[in-house]
Amino acid sequence: MAQTVSEMDVLEKKVRDNIPYLQEHISDVKIIVDYLIEMHVINLNDKTKFLNDRISRKDQIHDILEEIITRKKFDVLIKALEKTDNDTAVEILTTNDKEFADFIENQEEAVGSSTKDIAKLEAEKSTLEIDLAHIQTVERDIRKLLEEKTTRIEASQTGNNDKKQLEKDVKKLQEELKVLNKEYKEKTEFVKTITQQYDEVVALNKILQDQKREKDRKERDNDREQREEDRKERDHDKEQREKDREQREKERQERDHDRDQREKDRKEREIDREERVKERKLRDLEREKRDQDREEDKKERNKDREERKEDRKLRGQENEERKKDIEQREKEREQREKDTQSHEQLHKNVDLILQIIGQQNTKDGKCGRNETSEASETREASEANGPPVLRKNNAYDLRTESIRKNYRM
Repeated sequence: MAQTVSEMDVLEKKVRDNIPYLQEHISDVKIIVDYLIEMHVINLNDKTKFLNDRISRKDQIHDILEEIITRKKFDVLIKALEKTDNDTAVEILTTNDKEFADFIENQEEAVGSSTKDIAKLEAEKSTLEIDLAHIQTVERDIRKLLEEKTTRIEASQTGNNDKKQLEKDVKKLQEELKVLNKEYKEKTEFVKTITQQYDEVVALNKILQDQKREKDRKERDNDREQREEDRKERDHDKEQREKDREQREKERQERDHDRDQREKDRKEREIDREERVKERKLRDLEREKRDQDREEDKKERNKDREERKEDRKLRGQENEERKKDIEQREKEREQREKDTQSHEQLHKNVDLILQIIGQQNTKDGKCGRNETSEASETREASEANGPPVLRKNNAYDLRTESIRKNYRM
């Protein structure tokens, strides 16, 4: 587990150190995002966030790298870079740094050893700085002495032996100066190396301390979250027990209520059964009464039917009598019409006869007038007496007889 965590830390450091380079050289951001979504590193709903057109490509890559660092999915990032043919970026992130990996294999030892290395490097750096200062002092003295010797050679009027000696001294000083310059350069390079190592160790120590603090913080956060979860679970268990208790109480009340309801229903059924018995008895009494009423109604209907039969017979007899009366009145009316017609015809005949007789009497004189008077009286008497049908036939017979007599005459 320590080795896995250390490898993650190495990759994280490499990613963080190379973010500017990756921002410049990574291409095909969409392919990387699609692969990360496929590997469930990024949610599908967050695709638009990482491919937002309103931000630059560098910002998009920076957001993706921050998400990778947060989720510790560096191997997925390397595979995504391989898909986009970013070989240089892949090579940077997969460089074998065994020394660094071994150095941070155990973070606690690394922190302690890095602290010792920092002190050691600081001591070596101080010693080298003192040596460099001494070399610079000696170099200045040699240069000063060299200048003096050179000046003396140039200004000297002495013999050749002294001049040769001065030239030898100058050469020796020049050689010493070269040696000092070489030593100074070597120590300067060594100081630079020590300084670089010191900076790297300080940075590494800071990273390790930050990681340790972050780890401690995460552990404290996890402990706090665990305690909070335990507290929530206890509260939840307490609430659940309270709910269970309330549920049991509710079920007990429901059982009591059901028992009371069943008892109440049983009593109601008893009451209903008694009421049904009473109703059945009442229905039996009502049925007997209805049977008696129907029997009495039947007798009354039979009696009414007999009475209606008698009434129909009487009405039939009355109708027959009315028909006979109507026929009789019709016959009498027809007879009166016939008599009236006969009477009118008789009057016409009498008037005609009287006219004829009058004409004859005019010829015969007085006899004719008397007969005419008699005939007129007879007609007036006939008219005063009415139609012959409604009276006796005496007047009719007398008048007829008178006419006959006049006619004979």
